[in-house]
Amino acid sequence: PDAWGEAYVDATGFQFGPREEVDGELSQVVTFWQPPRSRPSRAPAWFAWWIGLASGEVRREAMVSTRHYMVYGYSDFDAPLAITPPIDASAPAVPPSTPAAPSVATPAASAD
Repeated sequence: PDAWGEAYVDATGFQFGPREEVDGELSQVVTFWQPPRSRPSRAPAWFAWWIGLASGEVRREAMVSTRHYMVYGYSDFDAPLAITPPIDASAPAVPPSTPAAPSVATPAASAD
């Protein structure tokens, strides 16, 4: 994980765990930990990554630290992404806030 920059620069204690299938891909569990830091402050943390043997992608991540536990699942790598705004059927339609411009220009009034 050294290519991930500052986040994992001091990671240590790497060990192989079991192999498990995650989302249809055989994955190797790799565990490691990060020692505490004083600047910036960070509690020690222990990690397990499930890394796909065919893809090399991190498929799952688990982390345990002081009063902080998390499990992430990663999927749909390189899948097309579609974001659509939610539709609220109870809200009334909003008319345009700017009135339409006239189709013919109006001449300026003269000051005479």
